[in-house]
Amino acid sequence: MGVSHAAFHELHAGTFEVLARPERVTRVFEAAAPGEPVAWVATVTSPSVEDALLQLAVQDVPDGWRVVLSEVEIPIGRDDASRSVDVLITVVPGEDLPDGAVAQFAVTCSCDETVAGRVFFDVSVVGSP
Repeated sequence: MGVSHAAFHELHAGTFEVLARPERVTRVFEAAAPGEPVAWVATVTSPSVEDALLQLAVQDVPDGWRVVLSEVEIPIGRDDASRSVDVLITVVPGEDLPDGAVAQFAVTCSCDETVAGRVFFDVSVVGSP
């Protein structure tokens, strides 16, 4: 999976336009204010040349944090030109979290019950009242 904290433009709740291509990483570090969303775009690519159903999951989200994926199941056909899909990952720290609170979680992509990729996120709270 490639992940970018690059700018994106929300067209409406379910659509976004990527303004910069993600880079392949395994760990992402970021800071966020309480209640303020921070987002990344992940480019998920099928590891198979056949039809595939990619499944995304978020693991180990601590209490007080919210993580939302724009897609959790991605069907990719053998004839799809790019064999990849952009997925928006949004994290919102709870309004009552103190400065320095950290969420460490992972977003995993699986295909046929085999892990195809995983990115670990470390998001810390800054600017808490």
